[in-house]
Amino acid sequence: MLHFEPTNYDNLSTIIKWENNLENKDFIFQYSVAEHKEVIKSKDQIHLKLIDNQGVMIGFIILGELQNSNLSVELKRIVINKKGKNYGKITLQLLQNLVFGKLKKHRLWLDVFTDNPRALHVYQSVGFVIEGTKRECIKSGNNFRSLIIMSILQQDFKPFKLPS
Repeated sequence: MLHFEPTNYDNLSTIIKWENNLENKDFIFQYSVAEHKEVIKSKDQIHLKLIDNQGVMIGFIILGELQNSNLSVELKRIVINKKGKNYGKITLQLLQNLVFGKLKKHRLWLDVFTDNPRALHVYQSVGFVIEGTKRECIKSGNNFRSLIIMSILQQDFKPFKLPS
């Protein structure tokens, strides 16, 4: 059904559009094309596109800290363009298969804005636990926003198989 492929430079205009989409832009940081290209070239990060069963790109992820000596990887970005189809949950499960199965890492972590209950619910539904809150750490206009830090450990990971 869904799978990851390396992101190509040709995909970046679509990715930039998705990052700036009204449903996404308040909950993720936007990169320039140059910043996305740096991630694609990086040895410490991975930029992957999410492909559906018809070969169409429907989202992307960015992982960071791949060379971290503590075997801890950061989910820096996840964007799903087709919302309401359970793709976010499936993507996170596939991502855990990648991080804990293929990459043999110990910990996968992320941060999520406190005012993004939809994402918080999805993360918790696939095993992420709340570690703490970075209070008012992001300036947004005249206000400050807080981030919740979440993680899942290798020993809490349950391998995921896509339905046939």
